[in-house]
Amino acid sequence: MRIAVSGTANTGKSTLVKNILAVWPKYKTPSKTYRDIIKEKNLPHSSNTSIDTQWDILNFMLDQLQATNKNSNIVFDRCPFDNLAYTLWAHDHEVEGFTKEYVDKAIRLTRESMRHLDLILLLKYDPSIKIVDD
Repeated sequence: MRIAVSGTANTGKSTLVKNILAVWPKYKTPSKTYRDIIKEKNLPHSSNTSIDTQWDILNFMLDQLQATNKNSNIVFDRCPFDNLAYTLWAHDHEVEGFTKEYVDKAIRLTRESMRHLDLILLLKYDPSIKIVDD
């Protein structure tokens, strides 16, 4: 089964992924994540995002998903759905490059990528959850 844990920053996604891996050892998580792409390419992110950042992250996530199958037993910390949320935010805030055409393209790619996931766990922000620096 291919599982993605999705949600805003500081909702416990990474902690949940670690707990899933501890309880179900047959599952794994990719050795490389979107965070590695940000670091390797020194990309601006979060509220400072750019079209290059979102495009590179989306393509990285798509490649990872396409390399899986229903027997992969993998848990992803974030997925293209998260990338789309940042893209929509950037478009709404009129960040350069986030045109309607780009957003439409990102929506199409994200929609298509969802067939490579069996379950998406969407975590809601809860201010009572303590932030873990991981």
